[in-house]
Amino acid sequence: MNNEELGNMVSITEFSKKPSQVLKKTESGSTQYILKNNKVVAVLMDIELYKTINEASALWSAELDDNEWDNIIDYAQALLAVKKSETVGQDVKPLVWEELLSNRDFKRTDLK
Repeated sequence: MNNEELGNMVSITEFSKKPSQVLKKTESGSTQYILKNNKVVAVLMDIELYKTINEASALWSAELDDNEWDNIIDYAQALLAVKKSETVGQDVKPLVWEELLSNRDFKRTDLK
């Protein structure tokens, strides 16, 4: 995490006490990271950034998944649900992109 991101971390307590100030920063283009028990649990972003991500995801989905997902947010939510269901009751090992590719006999260049 870079210094800018660290400066945009807000505790849930601070957010509940000063929502207008946090939203003002978000409206100005700064993504805010909401912390609960010193762990990032949510992200607040400018609506235009969110819309742009959604628009960009249309290009992504058309090329990579034969339009199986409406947008990249839906795809990410599905991945998260699968990840959570696979790790219930287990010690969670972080996913490593290179390992995922190699386990399926892919190389990074195969994805381009």
